[in-house]
Amino acid sequence: MSVSPGTYSFLPWLRQGLANEIASADGDPAVVLRPQVPVALRLDGERLDGTGVDTLPVQKQVALFGPGDIVGVDARAIVRTEPRAGVTNFEPNHLVHIEFYDEDFPWRYTPAAPDLGHGRLRPWLSLVVLAESEFTEAGVAPGSPLPAITVTNLAALPDTAELWAWAHVHVNRDLGADQAEIVSADGVAVSARLAAVLARDPDLAYARLVCPRRLEEGTAYHAFLVPTFEPGRLAGLGLDLGTTVATQSAWGTVDPGPEPGTLPVYYRFAFHTGGSGDFETLVRLLRPLPVDPRVGTRDLDVLDPGSGVPGVDNPDLHGILRLGGALRPPDPTPPARDVGAVAYAGLTTPSARPQKPPRPPAAYRVSRQVFLRLLGLIYLCAFLSVWVQVDGLIGSRGRGVGLPRRTRADPP
Repeated sequence: MSVSPGTYSFLPWLRQGLANEIASADGDPAVVLRPQVPVALRLDGERLDGTGVDTLPVQKQVALFGPGDIVGVDARAIVRTEPRAGVTNFEPNHLVHIEFYDEDFPWRYTPAAPDLGHGRLRPWLSLVVLAESEFTEAGVAPGSPLPAITVTNLAALPDTAELWAWAHVHVNRDLGADQAEIVSADGVAVSARLAAVLARDPDLAYARLVCPRRLEEGTAYHAFLVPTFEPGRLAGLGLDLGTTVATQSAWGTVDPGPEPGTLPVYYRFAFHTGGSGDFETLVRLLRPLPVDPRVGTRDLDVLDPGSGVPGVDNPDLHGILRLGGALRPPDPTPPARDVGAVAYAGLTTPSARPQKPPRPPAAYRVSRQVFLRLLGLIYLCAFLSVWVQVDGLIGSRGRGVGLPRRTRADPP
């Protein structure tokens, strides 16, 4: 029975329902607090006197729930954190992340339309990781629905313009049209295949938020799930939303709102990083060293090679020739005595008469002659071996093995 390899698919964002009708772009200053979608209805009513039916078209802009309407996240929506809370030896070169059961959860309340040209949509909540020295506990202020922290090192927060890249949908199945399709731009077809996968097993897909921060060794950290947009921050702190732009970021803006640097917390967990020791750490310990120029060559005595091979009496070689091989040092400049590395290609002559090809280097000539003599010796040994075997099969009287030998009494 053949076992097919595991296949994963990743989607940059996912939405369901009326949120797909949002048309305003991220950063649109005209969208205040909540996104709106147009809704058109037609009311048909029968007249009281029974003389006919009156039709009334109705068109309204309907506001959808946005980050400013969210004051908490049910912990049951979270199915996994990496690392788990309380871990004391988390690898510092790994990325902290959190996973949700509902595939569309990170984008459900984002008050903007996706950038279809680039496949980008910022999630309405983000995962930030801070060391214990980079924040202070603000507690739960009077009238505030959520606990909060005050970030003392704002540089430790991720870039809000890049938060779209740190959220995705993970599907444990192939959503491509065929095995050759790696990236698909047909969102309708992918959505249909995703729906079919979830209809068979709703546990095959989930959403993931990742914190892009690189961690330090042996450090205590806290991970916080916080709102991405300013209306969500103000609502979590119990402050007046006013006329805040719906897609204004909760941090990193030139015009911050009240209590800048204070973030409400939907969910949190703490962990501690361990020391280095994984494969990446070992690879980073490797350091390049200068290579001896003799690497890849072997000294060959060519004064008296024997077997009828003439010696090389070049006084510059001192009777020793460096025989090169496949291994070469990184420096492309050959050693001065490595005559085997002399290049003969591209030689030209002004004479119109055809010229003899250049004589091969000494290393090549010696290698060729030694090889040919060894090859002749091998053929001779093989011939003798075959002759011995044939002589054993035929025997001294010229009869084949298994055939009865003739005696003096046998007829001729």
